[in-house]
Amino acid sequence: MKNAIFGLCLVATLLVTGCSVPEGETEAVPENQGTETTQSASTTTAAPLPVFVVVWSEYPSWSALDVAALMDLINPKEGGEYGPLETENGVDLVLRRRDYVQGGRDFAANLCDAVCYTNIDSLNLAKGRPCTVTRPTSTSAGADGILSLDGLKNGVIYGPEDCVTEYLAQRAKDLGKIDASITFTHMEPDAAAIALQNSDSDGKVQSAGLWQPFLLQAQRTRPEATLVVDSTIIPREIIDCIVWGNDSLQREGGKQAAICTNQLFAKLNEALADPSKSDSVTEAIGKKFSQLPLDDMKQVLTVCQFYGTDADATALFSDPEWQTLMTTTVVDTAAKIGVITEEEKASITVGFNDPTKDLNFSTEYLKTGRKPQ
Repeated sequence: MKNAIFGLCLVATLLVTGCSVPEGETEAVPENQGTETTQSASTTTAAPLPVFVVVWSEYPSWSALDVAALMDLINPKEGGEYGPLETENGVDLVLRRRDYVQGGRDFAANLCDAVCYTNIDSLNLAKGRPCTVTRPTSTSAGADGILSLDGLKNGVIYGPEDCVTEYLAQRAKDLGKIDASITFTHMEPDAAAIALQNSDSDGKVQSAGLWQPFLLQAQRTRPEATLVVDSTIIPREIIDCIVWGNDSLQREGGKQAAICTNQLFAKLNEALADPSKSDSVTEAIGKKFSQLPLDDMKQVLTVCQFYGTDADATALFSDPEWQTLMTTTVVDTAAKIGVITEEEKASITVGFNDPTKDLNFSTEYLKTGRKPQ
């Protein structure tokens, strides 16, 4: 899914060109976009509010954060002007777009307070900086897949290693969906998609692990290709999240910053669920997400399923079955593919509403999961 650059502009062999906004900048919502804004833009307060930086990369439920910001719910830049959610929570929330890998590096280097990352890759983050997952944003329900022109006869799958794509391939082996002898070879997802679509001259790339929108476009370009397996075989194992450093949460205003970010996502989903606004919001996400047109974005959202409400998010993190899945299958497979080492697997602690753990999945920052004050 994400161990590569979703912020990269897709080349002509992919969907359409896009990504015209430099990293860290936010474009204005077109007047005809149709997303409803709050009654005023930003307000200024006398004393500067504490600043918290949230890094996001191009993926539907993470691009949605920036779309929500463009609805004037927050001012996504630093500078003393605040949207209503920032004023309500007493924080200055800064959204910064980075590619997925660089976002993780920024988090590890304490260059940001929070990052949009998967539950699987968060294990890697936690080994260097104890962190808390404050919200699941979506789950892969077919958004990741392995596409093959030869039915895996050449025995190699190409895609980004040590990440969700290789995770899916490994789980497919574990479940007997593909032969255990199949090897996984590293290739950036955009390069793998292009090679598969073009069927390069030596025929090397016959199978690739892809995620949306690469998967959608490759299927359209090469309709004869077989979808060998997709993430529907491993429900709720691939979760897209918002991850905060525990040190940032402990800063003045840290808890409110995490709450503010969750509110931002929830507000976007309220608009997405409103029939009068759904198409315009979906279209806005598509423009952020690789410039997908409305119909394509609707298709993507059927396989990248949002945890749209706080109740949905709380239900996932509080589910004993999912907790066991996370601490056993997910951790074990992450160690198999190299996201973490076997030694790190033994030392990294994972918990639920337990801030003493290296990686804590918490409902404290969700409205339905907060303890009474």
